Amino acid sequence: MDDLAPHSEVRTNLDVAQPPDLDSPELPSGDIEDLWLQDHIHLADLKLTADFVKGLQEATLDDPSLGLSDEALKRLCNPLPGQPSDAINDDTCMAIDLYLGNPSEATYEMNHKIILHCFPDINIPLYYKAKWLVSNLTGIESFVHHMCINLCIAYTGPFLELDACPLCSEP
Repeated sequence: MDDLAPHSEVRTNLDVAQPPDLDSPELPSGDIEDLWLQDHIHLADLKLTADFVKGLQEATLDDPSLGLSDEALKRLCNPLPGQPSDAINDDTCMAIDLYLGNPSEATYEMNHKIILHCFPDINIPLYYKAKWLVSNLTGIESFVHHMCINLCIAYTGPFLELDACPLCSEP
């Protein structure tokens, strides 16, 4: 029993974090506690959040705002049965792996050049051909939603029709 006394004494002497005094004007700006202050919670923010939630709840693949082509939608709804064609050779498989591992065009092209420099006999397609191959085999294609130049928002959901950022006013 005597061995427990120091441990319980240590526990009772721990500094327990107390919730901030919300009426205190001394709370420094930027603290996480600021999020709970009533003057930082705005009805417009809650409405915007509700608009995003509603958009997600009502989302469908054939929504034109997604930007999927008719062909991609058809392929997603009716995937190819079985394994890909035997016409896919090792070079094509390498291109697909390279594309999936390097989705940015610049990175793909840089790696493409390095591989061709080391192995000139390999026939690896350029980025757009690899992108087309992946899309053709899977039915998955990329689509673009523009963003604010300052990265404030993506022009999707409730922001889809905007011409300028609601946060920084950049076009």
